[in-house]
Amino acid sequence: MTFQSETAYFAEKTVYHVRPCDAERVEEPWYTQVTPLDPPLTAAFVLRDLHDVTVDLGDAKLVFHGRVMPFKLVNCRNVTLKNFSIDYERPFFTQGSVVDSDRGSLTLEIPDGFGYRVEKGELIAVGEDFEESLNHGAPLFQPSDTKTGRLSPKTPMMLAVIGDRVVPQENPPCPIYKLRAESLPGRRVRLAGVPDFFSPEKGETVAFTHENRHKTGFQMENCADIVLEDIRLLHIGALAVIANLCRDLTFRRFSCYLDGETGDRIVTVNADVLHGFHCAGKILAEDCRFENMLDDALNFHGNYSVTEEKLDAHTFFTVNRSASLHHMPMYLPGDVLHVYRGKTQELKEVYTVESAEYLPRDGFCQRIAVRESLRDFFRGDVVESQRMPELLIRNCESGHARGGWRISTGKKVLMENCRFENTPIMFTGDTNYWYENAPVRDVEIRNSVFTYFPLGKPLLASPEFDATEKAPFYHSGIRIHDNLFEDCPKGILGMRSVDGLYLENNRYGPDCSRETAIENCGTVRLGDGEGDKP
Repeated sequence: MTFQSETAYFAEKTVYHVRPCDAERVEEPWYTQVTPLDPPLTAAFVLRDLHDVTVDLGDAKLVFHGRVMPFKLVNCRNVTLKNFSIDYERPFFTQGSVVDSDRGSLTLEIPDGFGYRVEKGELIAVGEDFEESLNHGAPLFQPSDTKTGRLSPKTPMMLAVIGDRVVPQENPPCPIYKLRAESLPGRRVRLAGVPDFFSPEKGETVAFTHENRHKTGFQMENCADIVLEDIRLLHIGALAVIANLCRDLTFRRFSCYLDGETGDRIVTVNADVLHGFHCAGKILAEDCRFENMLDDALNFHGNYSVTEEKLDAHTFFTVNRSASLHHMPMYLPGDVLHVYRGKTQELKEVYTVESAEYLPRDGFCQRIAVRESLRDFFRGDVVESQRMPELLIRNCESGHARGGWRISTGKKVLMENCRFENTPIMFTGDTNYWYENAPVRDVEIRNSVFTYFPLGKPLLASPEFDATEKAPFYHSGIRIHDNLFEDCPKGILGMRSVDGLYLENNRYGPDCSRETAIENCGTVRLGDGEGDKP
């Protein structure tokens, strides 16, 4: 379909079936690398260089068949997409009920609707027009309680490949185990080589992914004033939304959750729901419901790069060392850069970007020209862009998910009137693996409910950086007040390297521990003695 600016589009049907033949081939994604094993990336609805567009599908359901990405927006302004749902004929995960679990092996019964076959020790997912073996990459295995839909309270997730000949992902975030599949009668599969820690109980359900992260729901590049409203995601094979160098994004009643329409499925989105890189302006998430995804509810951040070589008085090379990014544009003319000493928060210099480009045939090394003269240049320093968004998260709820709300911006953050069920709020930042920044400076969390955290704490700060006497802290300015905490037996706070941490005027249920874990923090106030209530 060809879209035009200053145009509104409306749907005529209640259900639309979209197949690969209806899709447009698009360029390689910048947020994950493409290998020779990966098929070409196609998108059904592509909007490029457009402005003032509304797509209102009148509550229609979009059913995608095969490897098709729903929406791609490039260089668009003032676009609204609303009133529809998205599902796939064959979801990009498979699930099975645990019928036997012995040391080193696991037997699953796979229900109808999840096509598969076993061949040469491999478990191969079969769709209407595609097949995908679990013998490569980093398939994620996640057990859940079948009755409640919650994640298993005892067994964590696992990364594993299956087959006699396997090609695990290089440099994974955690170990990848090597399993072997055996076909049994009655749609049952036995997996051998299972590590001891992965021992879901009989009756639990295990979901496992078998796709890369290319097929996002909505991929946005260099867009502004985008609204996604009244959209429900029954399934997305990767991240629901991924945005780079965008500003002013609104997500209103943008949701993923399970009910009768999705049968017995236990997964909605295979990865994050809202994920943004190097965005600016205001990000608003309002009246959203995020459940049963296999990663974070929200993660907006920038990325550190590392200085490599000085070319002249105004130009230098940096290397993007993130574990996944490739050819991702990170800097725009006019962006303000902070340069830190090594992997610390000791600020050395401030520069303004004149231009930035990747070297030919290199997706990791960038040539950056700045307006000011370079001073005190050393290889191995860390560069951070001050292009960051404000976050307003209001009236949202999340639960039954593996991830949390990952807050990584130095601009103002307000989270209010939300419900967080076993989905913690996390303040991270690292210069070791993901190279995601930035330190928070102004966060307020109020009038919300935190419930059912059987294994961990609902509020966490765990940055990975080198603390120094000059810059001992990473995050600052976190205020948590007028909230309700219940069913948190492990306590409320797990905080490290924070200055200016305030936990005041909250309420606590009888099954909630007041225990805190505070390490290397500056000013901390944990209750005023009168405002906190039992």
